[in-house]
Amino acid sequence: MEYMNEIVSLLVKAASLGCLALFSTVVLPWLKNQSFFWIVKVAAKAAEKLGKTGAIPKAKKKEWVIELLTRWGYKVDEKTEVFIEAVLTDLDNAAQEALSKIDKA
Repeated sequence: MEYMNEIVSLLVKAASLGCLALFSTVVLPWLKNQSFFWIVKVAAKAAEKLGKTGAIPKAKKKEWVIELLTRWGYKVDEKTEVFIEAVLTDLDNAAQEALSKIDKA
């Protein structure tokens, strides 16, 4: 019976290590990626507000977001630039849609 306890103990340890390995290779990078894209969205929203107030030129919103992310230590690659453009486009479209609904009312 003592051998069964050792076998079960080893199996539990192996399963725990497997779960830890899965967590560190799959879940942690995914969470890091999600938080980065959340930061990009917040920066894009800030650029949109600054563009509306005239603090930065509207045409320079993307460059402002890239500069901000770089200053914060993030590496901005081509995928990130495309994501920034998509977020800014969505914000512009949402603003236009809201204005058109107000005009119709």
